[in-house]
Amino acid sequence: MQVIYSGRPGSHNVAIVSIPTVFPNTLLHLSQDAQQSWVLRNYILGYFLRRSPDEPNNRSQLSLEKIENEVYYQELVNDKAAVPYLNVTETARWKEYLVLRSMAVFDVPERKILSGHQPLKHIGSWQPLREETDAR
Repeated sequence: MQVIYSGRPGSHNVAIVSIPTVFPNTLLHLSQDAQQSWVLRNYILGYFLRRSPDEPNNRSQLSLEKIENEVYYQELVNDKAAVPYLNVTETARWKEYLVLRSMAVFDVPERKILSGHQPLKHIGSWQPLREETDAR
C-alpha cells in the first residue's frame, strides 16, 4: 500500500496504520526519518520495532517498502495523513487515542483491543516500548 506520511518540521514523517499480519484490529504508529530508517510502535500493547541500519539497536532487516507493503489500512483525512501532534514519549496519550480509533475503525470492543497478543516476529525482534522512551 502507498503510505502517506505527515511530515513536520524538525520531526519524523509519521503515519497511523494497520498491519493485521502483525497486530490484528490495532492501529500502529509508523515513523520514518530516512529512506531505510523506521520505527513501528504499538502504544496499545507497549512494543516497538526499529530498523536503523547504522545503529547497533537495529531489530529488523526489512526495508521500509516491505513494511509499507504489509499495511492494510491508513488513517487519512481529505487524502492527507491524519496524525495527532504528540511526542513519541507521550505513551498514555498515544495509547488512549489509538485504542479509541481502533475501536471505531475495526468495530471491536475495547477489551478485544487491549487483550491483544504477543507481536508476530516475522518482521523483527520487538522490544518493550519502555526501553525506547527511557533511552531518549
